[in-house]
Amino acid sequence: MTSVKSLVLADFYSYILVTARLGGLLFFSPGFSEPTIPRSVKALVVLALGTALTPFILPNGVTMPQTGLESAWLLMVETLVGYTASLVVRFLFSALDLTGSLIGYQIGLANAFAMSPASAQQSALPGVFLGTTAILFMLLLDMHHMIIQAFVHSYQALPLGSAGLPFFAERGAGLLLEAATTSITLGLQLAGPFLVTILFFFAGAGLANRLAPAIQIFFVSQPLQILLGFFVMALTLPALITLFSQALPESLGAFFSFLY
Repeated sequence: MTSVKSLVLADFYSYILVTARLGGLLFFSPGFSEPTIPRSVKALVVLALGTALTPFILPNGVTMPQTGLESAWLLMVETLVGYTASLVVRFLFSALDLTGSLIGYQIGLANAFAMSPASAQQSALPGVFLGTTAILFMLLLDMHHMIIQAFVHSYQALPLGSAGLPFFAERGAGLLLEAATTSITLGLQLAGPFLVTILFFFAGAGLANRLAPAIQIFFVSQPLQILLGFFVMALTLPALITLFSQALPESLGAFFSFLY
């Protein structure tokens, strides 16, 4: 009877550990962490996925720690692993906020804000549009399956109980710095067409002001500036989403290869 009870407790503890890492990943991931999604729905999704994935991730279960302190420590570390992985994804989506802010400043929509589903905070309208479009394409292309697949493969890079606070103190700062660098670089790349186009537009407006000082260039150019920004976005949107969709699996792959 004792052996059966120990076996059941070990299986349940395995489920709790898998759910902790999965919850740390999903509860802070873009889209899923949206405040409009009820917490009960989020918890139900995490518990259901944990139930489905635990037999494949830990088919033999785990050995129960000797003390409650060890159990709590391992639970905290597993949650930290999932949260760190979600930060990589969130850093990538923050590139869209940077792109949207740069576009907004360039086309005259810097003070137009709305709630962004990608960052769960107020963002410039172009950033909200890009973030919503990116989440939509991520779901249409089944890239959310890629995040779950990366979660399963995380147990190859970081087996259960192999990570600890010294590990994250040694590699965590470098990992987050790399993710932030990638995010800024990607944001500038996505905003590049708008920066170049508006630069030439301002140069032309300045030249027109010198040639015809009587024309109120500021009032004439402002609606043209917004219209030109929308036109450039319509032309470059497929390329922007393609570039972003390629960066997501690369960032997840770099995350787990960094941890090896």
